[in-house]
Amino acid sequence: MIVGEVVRVRYEITEELPSSAIFANYVARDRLHNSQVCLRFVKKPFSDEPEFVQMLCQVVEQAMKLDHPGIAKCYGIEEHDGKPFVICEFIRGSTLAERIRRLAPFSPSVACEIGIAIAEALSYASERGMIHGDLCADHVIATLEGRTAVIDFGLWRCYGASQTAGAVVLSRMAPYLAPEVIEGGMPSQSSDVYALGVILFELLTGNFPFRGQTPAAILAKHLSQPPPSVRAINPAIPPVFDAIVNKALAKNVLERYESPSQLLRDLRQLLDALRFGKKLTWPLEHEEGEEHVAPVKTYAEKKEEQKRAQVVFPNVPKASTKPESRPVSTRTTRLSEPDDVPFWLRATVFAAAGAFVMFVIGWIIFNLTQRPIVEAPSLLGMPISQAKEQAKRVNLDVAELGSEYNERYPQPGTVIYQYPAPKTPMREGGIIQVRLSLGSRMVEVPDLRGLTVTEAKTRLEKIGLELDPTTRQAPSRTISEGLIISTDPAPHERVERGTEITVTVSSGEKRAERTRRDVSELIENRFSLSFRVQESEEPVLVRVEMTDARGVEEVIFEEQRPGGSEIVLKDIPGYGKEATFRIYFNGFLDQTVRRRGEKTE
Repeated sequence: MIVGEVVRVRYEITEELPSSAIFANYVARDRLHNSQVCLRFVKKPFSDEPEFVQMLCQVVEQAMKLDHPGIAKCYGIEEHDGKPFVICEFIRGSTLAERIRRLAPFSPSVACEIGIAIAEALSYASERGMIHGDLCADHVIATLEGRTAVIDFGLWRCYGASQTAGAVVLSRMAPYLAPEVIEGGMPSQSSDVYALGVILFELLTGNFPFRGQTPAAILAKHLSQPPPSVRAINPAIPPVFDAIVNKALAKNVLERYESPSQLLRDLRQLLDALRFGKKLTWPLEHEEGEEHVAPVKTYAEKKEEQKRAQVVFPNVPKASTKPESRPVSTRTTRLSEPDDVPFWLRATVFAAAGAFVMFVIGWIIFNLTQRPIVEAPSLLGMPISQAKEQAKRVNLDVAELGSEYNERYPQPGTVIYQYPAPKTPMREGGIIQVRLSLGSRMVEVPDLRGLTVTEAKTRLEKIGLELDPTTRQAPSRTISEGLIISTDPAPHERVERGTEITVTVSSGEKRAERTRRDVSELIENRFSLSFRVQESEEPVLVRVEMTDARGVEEVIFEEQRPGGSEIVLKDIPGYGKEATFRIYFNGFLDQTVRRRGEKTE
């Protein structure tokens, strides 16, 4: 892409931004809303991987629902010349990674404010079921006005749909990966907290908590080494802030903040203390009525609670394990011994045991009677009939969700989206939902010359174009009155569906003669014109229009061979002292030339 290029007839690229491993980024002006947006074009080879693009569409669709000042807004995903791109909010600023490289270490209050902004965004998204999964300083934008915005929510899901993306982004992700994710676990709220803990460590020290020569060395330290203390590196950090960072970086998930909202609560309390000079002690105490999620207790904490319970209730006698001796016969004992278990409790136990047995039996029967598991085949790019046959081979069905225009798959009736994604495990008899292509949004303008207006309207409507109700008229010696002379845009030019085509209709030779008689200044003349066709590897469609004293008339409309050539036109009949020639190549105006007639010179 180049500055000045117009994308999808709507977005005019005005500036190129630094690119990332996945996206090439540009600033563009949205002509429809007269606003700036960020266009993020998917780089190769990811743009050529249908699974990656399909997963990206799902991620963007979910991210569009996030509306928070701490999250860069996502407006949608489209295609241009077969290249998928994401339309996002443009935020003028720099990444937090750049600010850390230039300005770190930050003061405790500034670092705390940035951490709060990120935690608020993570908390908002997690409440709506969306995990970031790839949080790092490169995915946080900071502006000069003080705004902090997180980008690329959920993008981690696309890495697994690509054969190469994981290896490309590993070096950037390695310093922020939580131990449980390194060991194969899925990203979660807790792993986002760990990544935010790394960012806080960077803000306060200017360094990562774990560094290494290779990503593998860094990952090994995440698994084996305890996180260093920020106070050991920067003694100006308050002890409570050190404890908060240490808890966010805990290797054991049970000892870490369970969610971003828990970390957010402690950061807010810390910032309040820093602003007003309050003293805090660790662990932080929270006021009654304050929103608080009880932390998950570790095994050691649970054992300690049991010990405290025994101290609180020391006089509770233990149940005797020996029956009280009685001077009665064995037979009498068996008949008269009291039942220590009430009847209702015994019945409850038997009922629960019976229900459990029935559950186990039902579970076994359910799994034995379930249909086999198969992998969903890839149906992308297939005609719907072929897609149904492909799904039928593995005993799956196909249901159509609808249709939409698509540039990647211009053939109507082609599968452009499927759910579940390819290779997803499914039970036989399951349904794959697909969306079909209506064809390309762009269509070629047909040649309407010689048709009536009614015929032209019918032909345009069949291919999704509209006829401009306002028609032009011009005299013609070669085309009968009432028939179309030319169109705007020109024939064979590609335009977006729904475009209005303006036609010029012949007013006939008689009107042309009448016009010449009525205007005494009109004199018959001859004109000459020469021009060079631009060089091209493909044939070039050349069209020349002449505007003289009687109106507009097409001089030539023909296809020239590749390589470029010079065209010389002599003795072009016309009227008036001079004429204007417009030269079009492949439907685009190349130049406008004015020529005086031979009888005028």
